[in-house]
Amino acid sequence: RRLVKRASMDNCKHEDATSEEERSHRDPGMEKLQMGGLSDDLILKVFSRVDEYPLVASCSRLNRRFNQILNCDSLWEDICKRVMHGKQPPQNGFDFLPGPGESFKHVFLRVLYDVSRLEISREELINSSWRFYFCSDMYLYHASPEQAAQRDSRSAWAFFSPDGIFMSTVPGAPSQRSMLKWQLLLRSEEESGKVEGKLCSSEEKGTHVQIGSYPVLGVTRTQNWGWCLASKFVLLLSENSPEQKPKQQMMMMLADMNAR
Repeated sequence: RRLVKRASMDNCKHEDATSEEERSHRDPGMEKLQMGGLSDDLILKVFSRVDEYPLVASCSRLNRRFNQILNCDSLWEDICKRVMHGKQPPQNGFDFLPGPGESFKHVFLRVLYDVSRLEISREELINSSWRFYFCSDMYLYHASPEQAAQRDSRSAWAFFSPDGIFMSTVPGAPSQRSMLKWQLLLRSEEESGKVEGKLCSSEEKGTHVQIGSYPVLGVTRTQNWGWCLASKFVLLLSENSPEQKPKQQMMMMLADMNAR
């Protein structure tokens, strides 16, 4: 009788130790995340505040119910509003709204893919508003103090016309004295992996922009999804908005030039 009782006690201790070991290997977050009993609306509110958007996509594959809830267009509309708030469109007059038959989830995926693009199109170059800055202004080395004071480029605009002419509102700029032609340049496919590869003239898109005979401007993106055209001498930054019409930029630039 004593042997049976002792064996029974040892068995109970073994089961307790086993269950304790199983509990120690459980994910503590999973015990807290018991969402099966929550309503659909509450689950939507929880995920609408999630910043890790790949997590939303991953959770949508857990089961059929989560797939239906997390593909709700209202959820992805909230995500789009938060992610795209304060961000620039690729050109003036362009917005981040869905096209015909397109969901907000598709908008989200399309836009995030597009902002990684480092090739600017001819249409985007023409229809963007450009701020002009000097990185190193050689004009100042031989200009008078009065001329140097007028050369302040903090409020200067630049413009790429559809007929291939570049203009800026910088006082004394070469584009105000003579006609400067611009063209898009694209690195050829066999040279695309090289830092210094051959650049070819392109009609539709480019990784670089050539203005007159000046150093080539490289195309990059800013943190707010705008465009940046830069060389070691000048910097052009886009300032686009959905509300501004593309032709308004040229009118603003001409008004600025007349005021000067």
